[in-house]
Amino acid sequence: MVALVEAGSIPDYSRCWWDARPHPRLGTVELRAPDTQTEPWRTASLAALTQCLVATAEEHTPESPLFTEENKWRATRYGLDAQFRDFSTGRSTPAREVVLALAARLRPVSQDLGCEAELDGLLEMTRAATGSEKQRAIYERRHSMKDVVRHLVAET
Repeated sequence: MVALVEAGSIPDYSRCWWDARPHPRLGTVELRAPDTQTEPWRTASLAALTQCLVATAEEHTPESPLFTEENKWRATRYGLDAQFRDFSTGRSTPAREVVLALAARLRPVSQDLGCEAELDGLLEMTRAATGSEKQRAIYERRHSMKDVVRHLVAET
C-alpha cells in the first residue's frame, strides 16, 4: 500500500480496495462490507460471523487465491444458490450447506464472544428468502419499482 502511494499510483491508503486491509491510522483491520442488508438481524448475523472468523483466523491456513476469488464471484452472482469449492473436501458444495457447517463450527467461538444469538441468524438466512429474492417477488406482483422502494423503506 505504501509503495502505491510512494509511486503516485494512489493519493493515500484509502484508495486501496481490498476485501481486508490494515487501517494505518487506527491500528485496526477493515473488512469490505457485504451488500447492504435491509433487515437489522441480517446485519447483526453477518457482523457476528465476521467477528467469529477474525477470532479464529490464526487457526486457518490461507487457501488458493484462485479458488477464493472463484467462490467470491459465485457468491456475488448466485448468492445462497451458489456452489462453492469446499476447501476441506475439494468438492463443490451448496452455499447453504457451507453456511450451516460454518455456523456449527463457529458456535463455541460465538458463545465465548457473546454473539451466539446473532450467529444463529445465519441458520435463518439459509431458510428465508434473500433480500434480492424478496425485492424481485414484490416487483413481479405489479411491476412497480415504487412497491419495491416502499418495501425497502419499511424494512429499514
